[in-house]
Amino acid sequence: MHYPLFILPFDHRSGLAKEIFGKKYPLKGKDVEVARDLKMIVWEAVQQTLAEAEKAGTPGILVDEDLGAQVIEEAKAKGVVHIVSTEKSGSDLEFIHGDDFGQALLEVKPTYAKVLVHYNVGEEAVNEPQREKLKRLADFCSSSNIPLMLEVLTKATPTDPAPVIASLRELIEHGIIPAIWKLEGFSSVESWHKLAEATDVPIIMLGRGESASAVESWTKAAAQSGVVSGFAIGRTIFLDALKRFHNEEISRETAVKEIAKNYLHFIDVWKRNASV
Repeated sequence: MHYPLFILPFDHRSGLAKEIFGKKYPLKGKDVEVARDLKMIVWEAVQQTLAEAEKAGTPGILVDEDLGAQVIEEAKAKGVVHIVSTEKSGSDLEFIHGDDFGQALLEVKPTYAKVLVHYNVGEEAVNEPQREKLKRLADFCSSSNIPLMLEVLTKATPTDPAPVIASLRELIEHGIIPAIWKLEGFSSVESWHKLAEATDVPIIMLGRGESASAVESWTKAAAQSGVVSGFAIGRTIFLDALKRFHNEEISRETAVKEIAKNYLHFIDVWKRNASV
């Protein structure tokens, strides 16, 4: 894999249902087809950027099977890095396909499998069963040649990486070692260096739906650090355009162009700061 990775995640399901439809996931009826079309808009935007993005690194997408199955198939056919979610949306860690997650991954055979976990050291009633599930998934991915991207969300702040570091160390101690960590953003180079010291595995930065200014700050620090292998920025890039398109305030073409522009903007932020 050629780093840095520039991932545009749009595997959001519960968040998409709430923020655009004002409803709970799973969506029903015609809303399902509308949501699938919204995901196609993001994918169309990514396709417009591929030639430019590939000059700086490896572009890719993170999407879900439920609303993004067509996107996955098209990305696979085009040879675009495609990461597929394994966890249910809007709940404690449960796999979409239950104990059949392995067979499902073998059928999709994505570039990476991704799992998200909320993990805070000391919360053993929650952590122990989650570790058991993560270990099974990590072991399966390792034996099946499907690299695992593990997204860890903690109670960290953009100025304090200590909770993330503690979580990584505990997961590693229990033999849970992904191919890539997908971690919260930090606003200082020093914080990224501290994180990198805790693991030998590549790290990419996530956006967590924050404002463009906040995510720019994290992206600059991550790029300048020299120890971060890319980013995964989603809602900051696509959400506003999808909302306005859904509300019939802008055209589909405009929504695609705005998402493409936003995606390339963060790639440019990375490029400019990686050379500092």
